[in-house]
Amino acid sequence: MPPQPESYPSVLHLCWEFPPRLEGGLGQACAGLVSALKDSLWVNVFSPDEGGHVYEPLISQGVNKRGVANIGTYQNSYANVGDLRGMEDMESFYLAFLSGDPLGLDPFLEQVLRFNRSVINRPESDVQVVHAHDWLSILAGVCLKRRYGCKLVWHVHSLQSDRVGYHDHGLIYHLEKWGAEQADCIVAVSHYTKRVLCETYAASPEKVRVVHNGIETERGPVTPFGSRKKVLFLGRMTGQKAPEFMVEVARELLRHEPSAHIILAGEGERLPVLREVVNFRKLQGSIHFVGRVHPDRVRGLLENVDVLCLPSLSEPFGLVALEAAMAGVAVVMSDRCGASEVLSSARVVRELHHYEWAGAIQEIFAQDQTGEIRRQVQKEAASRSWHDAAGEMMKIYTDLVS
Repeated sequence: MPPQPESYPSVLHLCWEFPPRLEGGLGQACAGLVSALKDSLWVNVFSPDEGGHVYEPLISQGVNKRGVANIGTYQNSYANVGDLRGMEDMESFYLAFLSGDPLGLDPFLEQVLRFNRSVINRPESDVQVVHAHDWLSILAGVCLKRRYGCKLVWHVHSLQSDRVGYHDHGLIYHLEKWGAEQADCIVAVSHYTKRVLCETYAASPEKVRVVHNGIETERGPVTPFGSRKKVLFLGRMTGQKAPEFMVEVARELLRHEPSAHIILAGEGERLPVLREVVNFRKLQGSIHFVGRVHPDRVRGLLENVDVLCLPSLSEPFGLVALEAAMAGVAVVMSDRCGASEVLSSARVVRELHHYEWAGAIQEIFAQDQTGEIRRQVQKEAASRSWHDAAGEMMKIYTDLVS
């Protein structure tokens, strides 16, 4: 890698997920952005220790990844954390965090605090910009900003209001709101998320910049639909992703396409109930659960389906939509999915009515046998690379330190 120009700031990324730890879209997005940024500057990354295992392709290409805080068994369960009610005074919580005293929190939250404490115990006096991803690293980001006078970028990939709804104002919500106040710049993955930040978290619109996610995979072939149509739902089995609604969509679709095959991929607390519903409705011959799909195997799964559905109640972006488009798969998504801002030709359904969704899928089968629409959506996905995102991020960095 060429020497870093003196005009480029030194940047430290704080990532709860980073290769080889990949639990979902957060880790993939962090890796995609960092991999593109390393072409312009030397990137430092702090993420939880993986027992010495390091993602060598990135390291060899100009990414200095340092694992901190061996947090033990990793359980990404923050969507269900009950939080601490009444902890609105985040400065008091911040001081308690700095003290290192046990706070008696949920085990997952204690893991997050341990990671943040390990980060701030590493001297980083030469850093100019700290780039904290999601609420999971905001405490360390604020501490480094105050300690060294560096700029703080808070990158919002997902919000607590997305995961559990707008009624939950517990600890994670207050951390996010506090982070929005403390950050010098907030990066939102979509205009949809920017609106949520401004309306629900009272973030200053002038402080929020939108940087869409990107994609770097190769284009797959766009082929005619087979005789047995295959429809995929891929995501966590949680209320946010609306898997129960997807079962009702599948039920309606099967009334018109009895030979269709519906695949539900993912894990989560709603999975046992979903299995019971499918069995009760005697749909187990047409609806199949395949469990969690490792990110390395997602492309293979996409290459064997016709339509991807994202009926999420609130989806800041939905990186899998770009992956599906690049694989030549038709995409149907809700109007609360940020990826629709990139895939403008994809089918967007504005109401959560199962018959409308089933109708949208049927229309795709009827109207896009030649693949013209899918090729257009694929073109739109291919036009948004991680290098595009990195270029926009570099502009943010230089604006902050100039």
